[in-house]
Amino acid sequence: EIIAQSGPTTKHAFKFEYRTNGTLTNSKFNPTQGVDAFTEVELAGPPGDVGFFKAQTGASLHLPFFKNITNSSLHLSLGGGYIHPLSFNGLCGPPTVIDKFFLGGPLSIRGFAPCGIGPRSKNTNATAQNQQSPHPGDALGGDLFWKANLMLSMPLMQQQQQEEGEEESTNPTDNLRLFGFINAGTLLTNPFLSSSSGTPISNIWTTTRAAAGAGISGGLPGLGRMEVTYGIP
Repeated sequence: EIIAQSGPTTKHAFKFEYRTNGTLTNSKFNPTQGVDAFTEVELAGPPGDVGFFKAQTGASLHLPFFKNITNSSLHLSLGGGYIHPLSFNGLCGPPTVIDKFFLGGPLSIRGFAPCGIGPRSKNTNATAQNQQSPHPGDALGGDLFWKANLMLSMPLMQQQQQEEGEEESTNPTDNLRLFGFINAGTLLTNPFLSSSSGTPISNIWTTTRAAAGAGISGGLPGLGRMEVTYGIP
């Protein structure tokens, strides 16, 4: 199915993007208090040969939790997105796999492989003798997704409180935090299309995947956020 979409295409699009980029939190890479958010809107059409409207948004809230005792923080993140094809009276084709959403993996939905959630192609590696091959087909991407994450973190080592306006520490151990998480979400083909290729909107709940686990995270200027997690779907 992916090979069928191969070949040259031309995309002409206007895109608006807004991100707070950690300016409203106490750390860009491993925040413990504040809010962070982003919004992206894209419109593709003539003179390109693909047409669609695409929007996604997300927000994170970080709250101190038993700060005077364990210096813990509670983290809540929500996100979602939708892409809808636009033909412009037959001038444009639908979006290809490169424009779709993908879900799963670190910093997306932990406990799943990268692109591990959502529509997949039929497994062409399965033989007549082994139709139940354990290897799934390729991820095709989706048109509608939502995700949510709830996390509780605490510092691996107690350190001196960072003063307001002070630059983040460059000592790796100062930024390490232990955390436990539970997250969920799903990715669907377009439920609003009249053709049979769409997915019923009710599947947004019946196809939801969830995982819980724990991990350790850290972040340094110049390197960004890094984490190691173990999750159970």
